[in-house]
Amino acid sequence: MNVLPPLPNSNYEVAPFPNLTEAQLQSIVKRQRLSIDMPPARIPSNGVVHALWALGSQYVLRVPKNETMCIGDLHAEVAAIPVAISSGVRTPALIAFDDARDIIDVPYTIVERVNGVDLSTLAPTDPVLDGLYRQLGHQLAALHLSPLPAPHPWFREIERSGTDALLNDTLAAGLLGDRAVAWFSSLLAELDHPDAELRFVHNDMKPDNLMADARGQLVLIDWGDAGFADPASDFCTLPLAAIAQVLVGYHEVTGATADPGLEQRIVRLAIGNAIYGLRRTARTGPSWYRPLAANISDLLSFATDQPDTWQRWIGR
Repeated sequence: MNVLPPLPNSNYEVAPFPNLTEAQLQSIVKRQRLSIDMPPARIPSNGVVHALWALGSQYVLRVPKNETMCIGDLHAEVAAIPVAISSGVRTPALIAFDDARDIIDVPYTIVERVNGVDLSTLAPTDPVLDGLYRQLGHQLAALHLSPLPAPHPWFREIERSGTDALLNDTLAAGLLGDRAVAWFSSLLAELDHPDAELRFVHNDMKPDNLMADARGQLVLIDWGDAGFADPASDFCTLPLAAIAQVLVGYHEVTGATADPGLEQRIVRLAIGNAIYGLRRTARTGPSWYRPLAANISDLLSFATDQPDTWQRWIGR
């Protein structure tokens, strides 16, 4: 039997990060007529698309890798931020977008700097998380209930890969056995649900892209994957225990019966993410989802720790 190798990392994942000189940074500050209260400084990040610099205490410079997908993400973000703000979502305002490529060889943006921490730095048991995720539910409801923006060349129409094909790949790769594939296939058949109406979504909703500011307000960042998709796409990349709290806040705005198939579609997409994750090349880093079996173990622990919620979500 020929075992399938892991999926290779994408070009954008392995492309080098930009490395700006002090002179380039000062030229950007001068061009944008920014008054900054301290020298520019590189900001550590878990992301694989942009390099970040703090321009004083008020601004963040976002510079993508010189790679097609990364530059496309930047353009999508420029278009998405005004849509998000007009929907009532808390996100850093866009201060500048420069595509001249004369100071550096890629476009860049400058956004407001959030004085706070991203949620990936908080312990899973931190008592503030429930309230922050509930706030996220309020903001996602506002985004999903807002009128759809006009189509835009940089917005994606997101389609999720067929999970049956992913299951066959994991079987062929020797990562799951026949019984596990049969169990997942049976569960996915139970979760089969008519396609949802497409809404405007963030589509990269993970703790790294959620920040708690100094006032305890939740702020969403990184809109490079935004586009049109099933609203479940804005839940399924979070840990399931977090999703439970997000749904509390979401239903406080939409009503619990507004989208009766939402939970089943979230679980279906979460299973797809978990199975896809098994096929990836291992990556290091603090993000909760990066270990290959992280999503699978999240499904197991949630179904064990919160069986009543799990059974309700899968419609049993």
